Amino acid sequence: MPSLLNICVALIGLTLGTATVHAAEFSCDIAKKGRSVTLTQSGQTVTYAYGKPGAAPELALTVPLSAIELYAWEGIGRHQNYSIGVPNGQYLYTVYTSYDSIEQSTSTGVTIEKGGKYLTDFLCDPNTVRGDLENMVLDLKARESSTR
Repeated sequence: MPSLLNICVALIGLTLGTATVHAAEFSCDIAKKGRSVTLTQSGQTVTYAYGKPGAAPELALTVPLSAIELYAWEGIGRHQNYSIGVPNGQYLYTVYTSYDSIEQSTSTGVTIEKGGKYLTDFLCDPNTVRGDLENMVLDLKARESSTR
């Protein structure tokens, strides 16, 4: 039986409609770096955090949804790519996941660009991936298209 608190929270959510805070999170540990990356989407912002697990982030960026770069696989090709790019001045930190339908393997990581030029790619340890980046991207793209 639902508690009175759960019923109240559900009613508030229905009352607020699109103002309801929606939160999603994706994270992974960077292989051989002793660092982790976390993307958190809450309300109208996305936060990118990078640093040692369990410690204060070395880099934390919170940007509005309108500033992020989204990419979702368009249904063609063997690589099913999904990514969220978070800008920071001249830098772009792009968290991605890519499923190769022929090799049946997934790679996840973070690329860093400066001024549109590729700098590096940090692969995630596949055993540490938490959350669903694909669904996070698809949800954000749906929200983006509904506001146009």
